[in-house]
Amino acid sequence: MSLEIFRDFLPNNAAVNWSAQYDMVTRQPKLDSDSGEVDPLIQNLTLSSGLYSIVVVYRDSYTEQVDISLGVDFVSRNGS
Repeated sequence: MSLEIFRDFLPNNAAVNWSAQYDMVTRQPKLDSDSGEVDPLIQNLTLSSGLYSIVVVYRDSYTEQVDISLGVDFVSRNGS
């Protein structure tokens, strides 16, 4: 799998190649990797306020059902 964070909100009907149409903030694994990771993790990412979309990409041809859990923790850097 890979985690991808985009600036703004991706509509449900976004084209398959959304990374060419929307501003990607980060991806884990990095952009130069063609394969995913088991349990990808993005930590210590500082973002300005606004709307963001988190996309979980399953990057495997394995056809059996996969259970995916996504956890998100937000930490305020200014103490509020």
